[in-house]
Amino acid sequence: MPDPKKKIQAKYSIKNRYKNFGACLRKIEIHGFREINNLDFEVDSPITAVSGLNGAGKSTLGQLAVCAYKQPTTARDYKRQYIKDFFPVSKADPTPISDDAKVIYHYETDDYTAPQMLTVARAKSAWSGYKRQPERHCYYIGFTVYIPKVERRDLSIYGAKTLELTEKREIDSEVVSKLARVLGHRYDDIVFQGLSHKKKASEIGIATRLGYSYSENHMGFGEGRVLYTIDKLENSPEHSLFVLEEPETSLHESAQ
Repeated sequence: MPDPKKKIQAKYSIKNRYKNFGACLRKIEIHGFREINNLDFEVDSPITAVSGLNGAGKSTLGQLAVCAYKQPTTARDYKRQYIKDFFPVSKADPTPISDDAKVIYHYETDDYTAPQMLTVARAKSAWSGYKRQPERHCYYIGFTVYIPKVERRDLSIYGAKTLELTEKREIDSEVVSKLARVLGHRYDDIVFQGLSHKKKASEIGIATRLGYSYSENHMGFGEGRVLYTIDKLENSPEHSLFVLEEPETSLHESAQ
Protein backbone atom coordinates (compact mmCIF):
# COMPACT_ATOMS: atom_id res chain seq x y z
CA MET A 1 0.00 0.00 0.00
CA PRO A 2 1.45 3.43 -0.93
CA ASP A 3 2.49 5.62 1.97
CA PRO A 4 -0.04 8.52 2.17
CA LYS A 5 2.56 10.76 3.83
CA LYS A 6 4.94 10.36 0.90
CA LYS A 7 2.11 10.86 -1.58
CA ILE A 8 0.94 14.16 -0.11
CA GLN A 9 4.51 15.36 0.41
CA ALA A 10 5.24 14.70 -3.28
CA LYS A 11 2.29 16.92 -4.17
CA TYR A 12 3.82 19.61 -1.96
CA SER A 13 7.24 19.52 -3.58
CA ILE A 14 8.41 23.02 -4.41
CA LYS A 15 7.79 22.59 -8.14
CA ASN A 16 4.31 21.07 -7.71
CA ARG A 17 3.11 23.16 -4.79
CA TYR A 18 1.30 25.98 -6.58
CA LYS A 19 -0.35 23.60 -9.05
CA ASN A 20 -1.79 21.47 -6.24
CA PHE A 21 -2.34 23.98 -3.43
CA GLY A 22 -2.53 27.40 -5.05
CA ALA A 23 -1.09 30.47 -3.34
CA CYS A 24 -0.30 28.70 -0.09
CA LEU A 25 2.09 30.08 2.51
CA ARG A 26 5.76 29.29 2.02
CA LYS A 27 7.08 31.33 4.94
CA ILE A 28 5.96 33.73 7.66
CA GLU A 29 8.30 36.31 9.18
CA ILE A 30 7.14 37.71 12.52
CA HIS A 31 8.44 40.91 14.07
CA GLY A 32 7.12 42.47 17.29
CA PHE A 33 4.17 40.32 18.33
CA ARG A 34 3.95 39.32 22.01
CA GLU A 35 7.70 39.54 22.42
CA ILE A 36 8.31 37.48 19.28
CA ASN A 37 10.95 39.19 17.17
CA ASN A 38 12.72 38.06 14.01
CA LEU A 39 11.04 34.65 13.80
CA ASP A 40 11.07 32.99 10.37
CA PHE A 41 8.69 30.05 10.04
CA GLU A 42 8.97 27.93 6.90
CA VAL A 43 6.01 25.79 5.87
CA ASP A 44 7.52 22.59 4.50
CA SER A 45 4.41 20.41 4.50
CA PRO A 46 0.68 20.89 3.87
CA ILE A 47 0.10 19.37 7.32
CA THR A 48 2.38 21.02 9.86
CA ALA A 49 2.49 20.43 13.60
CA VAL A 50 3.98 23.04 15.91
CA SER A 51 4.90 21.98 19.43
CA GLY A 52 6.58 23.77 22.29
CA LEU A 53 6.28 24.98 25.85
CA ASN A 54 3.32 27.07 26.96
CA GLY A 55 4.05 30.69 26.17
CA ALA A 56 6.47 29.86 23.35
CA GLY A 57 4.31 31.58 20.72
CA LYS A 58 2.44 28.72 19.01
CA SER A 59 -0.92 30.48 19.17
CA THR A 60 0.59 33.74 17.92
CA LEU A 61 1.98 31.94 14.88
CA GLY A 62 -1.34 30.25 14.12
CA GLN A 63 -3.34 33.45 14.56
CA LEU A 64 -1.10 35.37 12.18
CA ALA A 65 -1.37 32.54 9.65
CA VAL A 66 -5.17 32.82 9.38
CA CYS A 67 -4.79 36.57 8.81
CA ALA A 68 -2.74 35.91 5.67
CA TYR A 69 -5.64 35.83 3.19
CA LYS A 70 -8.48 38.10 2.20
CA GLN A 71 -12.07 36.97 1.95
CA PRO A 72 -12.89 35.19 -1.33
CA THR A 73 -15.24 37.20 -3.52
CA THR A 74 -17.48 34.15 -3.82
CA ALA A 75 -17.65 33.53 -0.05
CA ARG A 76 -21.01 33.10 1.62
CA ASP A 77 -21.56 33.12 5.39
CA TYR A 78 -17.86 33.71 5.91
CA LYS A 79 -15.99 36.62 7.45
CA ARG A 80 -12.23 36.86 7.37
CA GLN A 81 -10.16 37.68 10.47
CA TYR A 82 -7.68 40.51 10.86
CA ILE A 83 -4.68 40.97 13.11
CA LYS A 84 -6.66 43.34 15.34
CA ASP A 85 -9.08 40.50 16.07
CA PHE A 86 -6.32 38.48 17.75
CA PHE A 87 -4.14 41.23 19.21
CA PRO A 88 -6.43 43.74 20.95
CA VAL A 89 -4.78 46.69 22.69
CA SER A 90 -6.36 47.67 25.99
CA LYS A 91 -5.56 49.11 29.40
CA ALA A 92 -4.94 45.58 30.59
CA ASP A 93 -2.62 44.89 27.61
CA PRO A 94 -1.26 48.22 26.37
CA THR A 95 1.62 46.74 24.33
CA PRO A 96 0.90 43.22 23.01
CA ILE A 97 2.61 44.39 19.83
CA SER A 98 5.49 46.77 19.25
CA ASP A 99 5.12 50.11 17.52
CA ASP A 100 6.97 48.78 14.48
CA ALA A 101 5.29 45.35 14.44
CA LYS A 102 4.96 43.66 11.09
CA VAL A 103 4.44 40.25 9.54
CA ILE A 104 5.85 39.32 6.14
CA TYR A 105 3.99 36.62 4.25
CA HIS A 106 5.59 34.61 1.45
CA TYR A 107 3.10 32.97 -0.94
CA GLU A 108 3.65 30.40 -3.66
CA THR A 109 3.15 31.54 -7.26
CA ASP A 110 3.13 29.80 -10.63
CA ASP A 111 6.87 30.52 -10.70
CA TYR A 112 8.37 28.65 -7.76
CA THR A 113 11.56 30.71 -7.99
CA ALA A 114 9.62 33.95 -7.39
CA PRO A 115 7.25 33.72 -4.40
CA GLN A 116 5.02 36.70 -3.66
CA MET A 117 6.10 38.71 -0.61
CA LEU A 118 3.61 40.88 1.22
CA THR A 119 4.07 42.89 4.40
CA VAL A 120 1.25 43.71 6.79
CA ALA A 121 2.53 46.47 9.06
CA ARG A 122 1.16 48.68 11.77
CA ALA A 123 0.61 52.21 10.51
CA LYS A 124 -0.39 54.34 13.51
CA SER A 125 -3.59 52.70 14.80
CA ALA A 126 -4.45 50.75 11.62
CA TRP A 127 -2.80 47.98 9.63
CA SER A 128 -1.77 48.24 6.00
CA GLY A 129 -1.02 45.63 3.36
CA TYR A 130 -4.18 43.53 3.30
CA LYS A 131 -5.40 44.52 -0.15
CA ARG A 132 -2.83 42.55 -2.13
CA GLN A 133 -3.37 39.30 -0.21
CA PRO A 134 -4.51 36.22 -2.15
CA GLU A 135 -8.00 34.89 -1.49
CA ARG A 136 -8.62 31.84 0.68
CA HIS A 137 -11.00 30.59 3.35
CA CYS A 138 -9.19 30.42 6.69
CA TYR A 139 -10.44 28.82 9.89
CA TYR A 140 -9.02 29.04 13.39
CA ILE A 141 -10.27 25.94 15.19
CA GLY A 142 -9.89 26.74 18.86
CA PHE A 143 -12.00 25.64 21.79
CA THR A 144 -15.08 27.45 20.51
CA VAL A 145 -15.44 24.98 17.63
CA TYR A 146 -17.28 22.92 20.21
CA ILE A 147 -18.73 24.32 23.41
CA PRO A 148 -21.11 21.70 24.85
CA LYS A 149 -24.69 22.84 24.57
CA VAL A 150 -25.21 22.02 28.23
CA GLU A 151 -22.57 24.59 29.18
CA ARG A 152 -23.89 27.38 26.96
CA ARG A 153 -27.54 26.69 27.71
CA ASP A 154 -28.46 26.09 24.09
CA LEU A 155 -32.13 25.99 23.12
CA SER A 156 -31.81 22.18 23.02
CA ILE A 157 -31.43 22.45 26.81
CA TYR A 158 -33.78 25.21 27.93
CA GLY A 159 -36.43 24.30 25.36
CA ALA A 160 -35.90 20.56 25.45
CA LYS A 161 -39.50 19.58 26.17
CA THR A 162 -41.09 21.83 23.55
CA LEU A 163 -38.59 21.56 20.70
CA GLU A 164 -39.70 21.19 17.13
CA LEU A 165 -37.58 19.04 14.84
CA THR A 166 -36.83 20.60 11.48
CA GLU A 167 -34.66 19.53 8.55
CA LYS A 168 -31.89 16.94 9.02
CA ARG A 169 -28.40 17.47 7.65
CA GLU A 170 -27.02 14.11 6.62
CA ILE A 171 -23.34 13.35 7.22
CA ASP A 172 -21.46 11.53 4.46
CA SER A 173 -20.61 7.94 5.39
CA GLU A 174 -16.92 8.64 4.74
CA VAL A 175 -16.98 11.43 7.33
CA VAL A 176 -18.64 9.08 9.81
CA SER A 177 -15.94 6.47 9.18
CA LYS A 178 -13.22 9.05 9.81
CA LEU A 179 -14.79 10.00 13.12
CA ALA A 180 -15.03 6.32 14.03
CA ARG A 181 -11.38 5.74 13.13
CA VAL A 182 -10.20 8.60 15.35
CA LEU A 183 -12.29 7.66 18.37
CA GLY A 184 -12.11 3.89 18.00
CA HIS A 185 -15.91 3.49 17.99
CA ARG A 186 -18.16 2.01 15.34
CA TYR A 187 -21.07 4.30 14.46
CA ASP A 188 -24.17 3.16 12.63
CA ASP A 189 -25.04 6.73 11.65
CA ILE A 190 -24.54 10.40 12.54
CA VAL A 191 -26.76 13.30 11.52
CA PHE A 192 -27.23 16.93 12.47
CA GLN A 193 -30.85 17.43 13.43
CA GLY A 194 -32.37 20.88 12.91
CA LEU A 195 -34.23 22.33 15.89
CA SER A 196 -36.51 25.29 16.50
CA HIS A 197 -37.96 26.84 19.62
CA LYS A 198 -39.87 30.11 19.83
CA LYS A 199 -38.53 31.33 16.45
CA LYS A 200 -34.94 30.43 17.35
CA ALA A 201 -33.13 27.80 15.29
CA SER A 202 -30.20 25.51 15.95
CA GLU A 203 -28.96 22.02 15.14
CA ILE A 204 -27.69 19.17 17.23
CA GLY A 205 -25.50 16.20 16.41
CA ILE A 206 -27.15 12.82 16.89
CA ALA A 207 -25.18 9.58 16.81
CA THR A 208 -26.40 6.00 16.53
CA ARG A 209 -24.10 3.35 17.91
CA LEU A 210 -24.65 -0.22 19.10
CA GLY A 211 -28.37 0.18 18.49
CA TYR A 212 -28.62 3.22 20.74
CA SER A 213 -29.26 6.80 19.60
CA TYR A 214 -28.04 9.80 21.57
CA SER A 215 -27.55 13.50 20.95
CA GLU A 216 -24.42 15.53 21.59
CA ASN A 217 -25.96 16.61 24.90
CA HIS A 218 -24.99 13.12 26.06
CA MET A 219 -21.60 12.95 24.33
CA GLY A 220 -18.30 13.42 26.07
CA PHE A 221 -16.41 16.63 25.29
CA GLY A 222 -13.76 14.83 23.22
CA GLU A 223 -16.33 13.01 21.08
CA GLY A 224 -18.31 16.17 20.43
CA ARG A 225 -15.24 18.24 19.60
CA VAL A 226 -13.95 15.68 17.10
CA LEU A 227 -17.41 15.49 15.49
CA TYR A 228 -17.57 19.25 14.94
CA THR A 229 -13.93 19.52 13.86
CA ILE A 230 -14.17 16.78 11.23
CA ASP A 231 -17.51 18.12 10.01
CA LYS A 232 -15.89 21.54 9.54
CA LEU A 233 -12.84 20.09 7.80
CA GLU A 234 -14.89 18.01 5.38
CA ASN A 235 -17.50 20.63 4.51
CA SER A 236 -15.31 23.68 3.92
CA PRO A 237 -14.19 24.91 0.49
CA GLU A 238 -11.24 23.25 -1.21
CA HIS A 239 -7.82 24.75 -0.39
CA SER A 240 -9.07 26.18 2.92
CA LEU A 241 -6.43 26.90 5.54
CA PHE A 242 -7.03 25.42 8.98
CA VAL A 243 -5.21 26.20 12.20
CA LEU A 244 -6.15 23.69 14.88
CA GLU A 245 -5.39 24.83 18.40
CA GLU A 246 -4.54 21.87 20.64
CA PRO A 247 -6.48 19.27 18.62
CA GLU A 248 -5.55 16.61 21.18
CA THR A 249 -7.59 18.25 23.96
CA SER A 250 -9.80 15.80 25.86
CA LEU A 251 -8.81 12.89 23.64
CA HIS A 252 -7.46 9.58 24.84
CA GLU A 253 -3.90 8.98 23.66
CA SER A 254 -5.08 6.36 21.15
CA ALA A 255 -7.37 8.98 19.57
CA GLN A 256 -4.63 11.60 19.57
